[in-house]
Amino acid sequence: MAFTGSASSPAEWIAERVKQARLAAEESQRAGKDGVALSTDLTAALDEVVVAVANQHLRHSGITSGVAVMATGGYGRGEWAPYSDLDLVFLCAESPDANVATFASAVLHDLWDARLDAGHATRSVADTHELAESDLTVATAMLDARFLTGDEGL
Repeated sequence: MAFTGSASSPAEWIAERVKQARLAAEESQRAGKDGVALSTDLTAALDEVVVAVANQHLRHSGITSGVAVMATGGYGRGEWAPYSDLDLVFLCAESPDANVATFASAVLHDLWDARLDAGHATRSVADTHELAESDLTVATAMLDARFLTGDEGL
């Protein structure tokens, strides 16, 4: 992640990008842009932030495959609003190990430190399938899942 301007931490960099996206959405709304288009633009801006943060931590962790970061819920549907929460799933080919947990924690802490309301789950593909069979919330969340970064093969 390349820090520009006066950002001295990942949280400041994230907060500045999100602030810029929110201001752009406000200006676009005043200019008459419809809500669906605004939400699409906001989602794209947040995608850039989350992908940059996740990729930075993927590089640092040494994880090269077997983990994908997925957007779920409204964010996964591309319907992120200016002060919405965002839901992420750290999907793993195998059961998540300590390295994956550390990676997910680092991404989430950067988002939380920037005052974003980020929900999450970290689980294997097999665990996700098993949970989806018994938990409608998990099943519907995965229907909205959208790949952000990591192992596209998952």
